[in-house]
Amino acid sequence: MNLIVAVELVWTLDRTCKFDRHWIAMALERLTRHPGVYRPERDAIREAVHRSRERGDDIPDTLIAPINSSHGCRTTLTFDKEAARGDHFELLPS
Repeated sequence: MNLIVAVELVWTLDRTCKFDRHWIAMALERLTRHPGVYRPERDAIREAVHRSRERGDDIPDTLIAPINSSHGCRTTLTFDKEAARGDHFELLPS
């Protein structure tokens, strides 16, 4: 389960299935522990789940900035006001 699949799963569970954040976080966490699921970015997904629970951040947003940071990007620019509250994000004027 790569990061794109994780983000799409979050989006689908939220928008289509109307799951709340708690259930989405629990589903992702369980998938990262399942022995039948290949998960190269397991640690990033687990950290995103943790930050979502602790701070209420959106899981996709908590995945984007650390990935960008690991590639040398100090700040991730965004139009998303909620995401801009998070670490390593900067709001672009709309």
